[in-house]
Amino acid sequence: MAGSAKERVQHPAEDANLTRVIPGSTLHIHMIRPSRFRHIHPLTLRGRRKLATCATLLPGLLCTAWGATVSDSAHNASVQLQGGSIRIDVGGTLRFPDQVVTGNPIQITTAAGPLRVAINDARGSGNGWALTLQSSDFLDSGDARIPASGFTYFNPDANPLQSIDWPGSPPTAPHYNQPVPLASPTLVLIASLDEGMGNGSATLERRLFALHIPADARAGFYRATLTATVTYEP
Repeated sequence: MAGSAKERVQHPAEDANLTRVIPGSTLHIHMIRPSRFRHIHPLTLRGRRKLATCATLLPGLLCTAWGATVSDSAHNASVQLQGGSIRIDVGGTLRFPDQVVTGNPIQITTAAGPLRVAINDARGSGNGWALTLQSSDFLDSGDARIPASGFTYFNPDANPLQSIDWPGSPPTAPHYNQPVPLASPTLVLIASLDEGMGNGSATLERRLFALHIPADARAGFYRATLTATVTYEP
């Protein structure tokens, strides 16, 4: 490569009567008698210097110097990126173990699961977003119900995400030292500025959810609907 620190150039000196080295420039100057002016060998000036040709007024002295190629740069390539949208998908089912009615309240703290949340933030703005979960009441095939106020989310840990996969900085999960009823929208993931961008996913551990069965609950098979909502600034 031109201008490389390892570049090595050999200079012929078959017609030279005198060779002089100028300190700091590594420029070889050949003194040539006019009577022996048959041809002139190129002399190389190493280092990043402009291409130059010089001549002196002294009779019989001519010097020529070549240096590294001088280059220029310009904005010769460009691309315009248009922002897209944000999408969400929630997979998995929380299945609480079967219970026997005893006439007393029952607290279930273990559920089969977990819930997997996939969010694709293709807006390209880096403005962040927030994910909330909200549950309906648990209903059986008739008119019996278990109130959604007994379905809770509990997050005492620094990182309740069982697994997380994001191309950039991932979102985080807020702390809840006390169970929070999912009857109202509950914040479970939050992406601050420049977080949660791209197509990523997170898994919420099943141990974060609990269900309270009231003492007067009827026997039956109950279902509830969890709604995940993403709020964000454009």
